[in-house]
Amino acid sequence: GGSLSAHKQTVGEPYILDIGYCDEGEEITVNLDCSNIETTDTYAEVYAYTVDNDVLSKGYEKLKNASLNVEKHSDTKIIGTIEVEENSVLYSSIPYDSGWTILIDGEKAETFEIGETMLATTIKPGKHTIEYRYAPKGFALGIIISAASIAGICGYIVLMKRKEKAKFIRESNVTETFIP
Repeated sequence: GGSLSAHKQTVGEPYILDIGYCDEGEEITVNLDCSNIETTDTYAEVYAYTVDNDVLSKGYEKLKNASLNVEKHSDTKIIGTIEVEENSVLYSSIPYDSGWTILIDGEKAETFEIGETMLATTIKPGKHTIEYRYAPKGFALGIIISAASIAGICGYIVLMKRKEKAKFIRESNVTETFIP
């Protein structure tokens, strides 16, 4: 029962429309009004999905029981512990970026993407300390270039001071007569 109408969506953008809870066997009608579109090349792809709440709840409970207990965090680091009962995939809501490193019990783990977006790695059964570290791509090279630049500038300043001192000594080396 009930209706959902007058929902407008811009053409060309994917959209998920929650039609709410429906009883088994209930018929749903979707009307697409394309009368305001100024082209003859109109089409729509409509997909309908349902959620099995029992399966969703079981999955949630399984995930909840093996979640990371965060102990410390900063802008570039997250440290926590986790207990895993079986070989699993450890994933997070952190967007995948090659700058992230995951350490499991101090050992670097191979990272990969889940769903082409989220950071993940594999993990073996047991209690583990997990550390996520982030350093932007090129960060180490940037530090090396910056340090070399600072060293070069300091070297140049020292060289210029020495030249200035040598010039001063040369110019002041005029024959002086000391009269007591």
